[in-house]
Amino acid sequence: MMFRQALKVVPTVSKFSFARSAARPFVLGPMMAQFSTSISRMNAPDAKTLVQQELDYEKNDAFDLDPSFVAYMKNENIKAIEPNEHAFSHMIKEWNDEKVHVLFDIQKITFATHANKQINEEIGSEEDQSEVFSAGMTETADLSVVLEKNGKALQFDLDLSPDEYHFIINGVRTFDSVDLALDYSSNSVDQKDLLYSGPLFENLSLEMQDMFYDLLRERGVDEELGELLVAYATWKENNMYIDWLEKLQSFV
Repeated sequence: MMFRQALKVVPTVSKFSFARSAARPFVLGPMMAQFSTSISRMNAPDAKTLVQQELDYEKNDAFDLDPSFVAYMKNENIKAIEPNEHAFSHMIKEWNDEKVHVLFDIQKITFATHANKQINEEIGSEEDQSEVFSAGMTETADLSVVLEKNGKALQFDLDLSPDEYHFIINGVRTFDSVDLALDYSSNSVDQKDLLYSGPLFENLSLEMQDMFYDLLRERGVDEELGELLVAYATWKENNMYIDWLEKLQSFV
């Protein structure tokens, strides 16, 4: 594959804010609730110091999106709408007279990636890992791709495999209004639930299923895009964690 697996080759698979290295200072809590204070707890850093240590570590270890992914986004005409404080993100790609919208939750992707990393570490051998993947025992992240054309839309409900970067179609819905397809407010979700959501995808003929996969691949919804989403989510989640620590610091 022309792209590296995520951001900085080696740091990528361990660069999640919830998977810390052994070098990091940390404090183990008691196994069950206790009202007495142990000696180790008495010697532990106070909350402000502990948060500051974590913040210093993260800022020193911060990283950017790899240039290969930046170049890929430019070449594929992909723009990201910055999520700011929200974990929900939106990418848009111009394709002929259409727009391809990719709507995903950053944390769902990073959590699934981290969970699969733990599975791989526990399994060990590549042969056993391959069996686990083929048996569908790994975590995936759900997301949506909306194809926009002439104000109308096709919405694909997908699962992304963070390890193999491929997409699995769970369902396809049609919309007379692209605005409704892209709206994820609580009111619009209720409205969508009232619409016919199409048949179960696996109940479609194989020819129909292949047609939908071809529609996506033709528009660049493929393994390279999947790899970008994993890298982008990892990078953004790390930035959000630093921002979260700064807000926590101002409170403690």
